[in-house]
Amino acid sequence: MYHLKLIKALSYSGVVTATQKKPDVFVADKAIADAAVATGYFKIAEEDQEPQEGGEEKETGEDGENKEPGKKLEEMTVPELETFATYKGISLKGISKKADIIAKLKVELGAAETENEVDYGSPTITKLQG
Repeated sequence: MYHLKLIKALSYSGVVTATQKKPDVFVADKAIADAAVATGYFKIAEEDQEPQEGGEEKETGEDGENKEPGKKLEEMTVPELETFATYKGISLKGISKKADIIAKLKVELGAAETENEVDYGSPTITKLQG
């Protein structure tokens, strides 16, 4: 079970639904949790799953919040790839397959920016204001 918490708006309705009064969402499917997090409106509050390989700790940013490590393009979900493309200003209009999205990103950004782990998403409004 994945515990998601609304962090960026008063309400959200999409892959999951949350409001300011009920910001907590619980989902059993990892794909749904990843899709919600990829929107930038949610963070994973708790994860009742086995620790990932080696029990690595998440990096901590300057403000003490957990910082998500980068991922390789091939490890990203389609919603994460779409978020990354938007963040980089690349249009994916008419492209829906993961392999095609990755190919377009590699062509547009070049190997130097896509061969290693990449950071995706944009900062939250609270980080921008701080």
